[in-house]
Amino acid sequence: MRAMRTAVPAAMWLAAAMSSGPAFGQASDVNGGINATRAVTVEDSNIKPYQAPDSSEGAAEEMRLKGECDRAVPLLRQYARGEGSEIAQFNLGMCLLDLAAKGHDTDPMSAQHKEAAKWIIQAANGNVPKAQAEAVVLYLDGIGVAADPVEAAKWSILYRRNGVTIAVGMNDIAQNVRDRLDAALTDKSRSQAESRADDWTEALQKSDR
Repeated sequence: MRAMRTAVPAAMWLAAAMSSGPAFGQASDVNGGINATRAVTVEDSNIKPYQAPDSSEGAAEEMRLKGECDRAVPLLRQYARGEGSEIAQFNLGMCLLDLAAKGHDTDPMSAQHKEAAKWIIQAANGNVPKAQAEAVVLYLDGIGVAADPVEAAKWSILYRRNGVTIAVGMNDIAQNVRDRLDAALTDKSRSQAESRADDWTEALQKSDR
């Protein structure tokens, strides 16, 4: 497993955990350059100042939450690379899953599902709790990755251990997912999952030093 990056500031994770609106950025409001000399005021007419389209990462997340992933994906691709991009990675992965579903892509190993899994797992390795929860389903059902109940259980353990999950009081993984995961595990595979989770946590702690 590659070394984990340093933890992103707590405020960033709290924004991701709540996920009820944009995580970053504010809407742009760019007025025309002739405001000081315009002949009429906005109040005196139906003319409205020009407002530039918002291309921030927060706007892209809002698009995802509204089901507008076709608009969000091009923006998220710009933000999903580089340091501190874990939230954009998660949103991009989720959007790609959404577009695959809307396109009736039933092949769990299609190119779109593989790319979606890649971004979500990168975000999970960046310690984003919702990405860790989603990774459970990816590995349990073999969506974009080879099915691996042990790896699914590892991410389930890490989601529950995540400091943001605990601090914010996020819900546990869905009961039906937990039931299916339990049915897929043996005592031996549970132990293996614990070991993988311990190794992951140790690597993260070392990267933070």
